[in-house]
Amino acid sequence: MPADEDDLTRAIIALASEYGRYGYRRVTALLQAAGWQAGKDRVHGSTGSP
Repeated sequence: MPADEDDLTRAIIALASEYGRYGYRRVTALLQAAGWQAGKDRVHGSTGSP
């Protein structure tokens, strides 16, 4: 897994922990606002959202 993927995964987990009630779509929007190029499918798989 490339370093960028590790950093992205850490960012997803940090946001999901901080905003526990947010779904994967909102976490995706937060990541994109922070400059990450992450699609909702990538985020959905990392947040554990149903």
